[in-house]
Amino acid sequence: MPDPTQPKAWANLLSQLWGPRFPVEVRTIALDYTQQRFTDPIKTIAEAPVDRFEGALSPLPKSGKWAILYNPNIVSAGRVNFTLAHELGHYFVHRQLYPGGFECGEKQVLGVDRDAERRRIEQEADAFASYLLMPMDDYRTQVGRDDMTLELLRQCAYRYEVSMTAAAIKWLDFTPKCAALIVATNGFVLWCWRSTSAKKRRIYWSCPGWWCS
Repeated sequence: MPDPTQPKAWANLLSQLWGPRFPVEVRTIALDYTQQRFTDPIKTIAEAPVDRFEGALSPLPKSGKWAILYNPNIVSAGRVNFTLAHELGHYFVHRQLYPGGFECGEKQVLGVDRDAERRRIEQEADAFASYLLMPMDDYRTQVGRDDMTLELLRQCAYRYEVSMTAAAIKWLDFTPKCAALIVATNGFVLWCWRSTSAKKRRIYWSCPGWWCS
């Protein structure tokens, strides 16, 4: 059977191999599976206190292998976990097209970069991370028919070891409700994420410098 080519297909395959255990151990999948499966595996996952990125997928010179790097200054363990999964998504989906690797800051990890092509690539890595860490069927089971609350969102973030932001975006991607996540600072909207229903109703939040999906 040929390898998947799309991020969600890769994530679903790996999720099935991992089984219904949460949180998903991204480090184990990255190191063990790629070394068993590929000639250019991920050799190491290491801290890299570099201000310009939160995570990176980097080729290792001369060895033909790869490293996933993450900034240890990230405070949230859930954010670190999502960052590692995001870079693993780059490995499975993009490494052959971009042999120089990737450096991803906050905008890239959240998929809000303004460059259209880079945003598409980063959103694919985000989709991989989302479906690997938070399989849709399991997330739906956790939420059920309940209205989303901060406590329920917190429980989901804990179960999957992701940030509250990542858990909220996942819920918005499948809920039929008209809802949105808005991130703002000092009275200015930085970016927002809308459910399908909110998009259909053309609900926007207008502010200079804002970004909305």
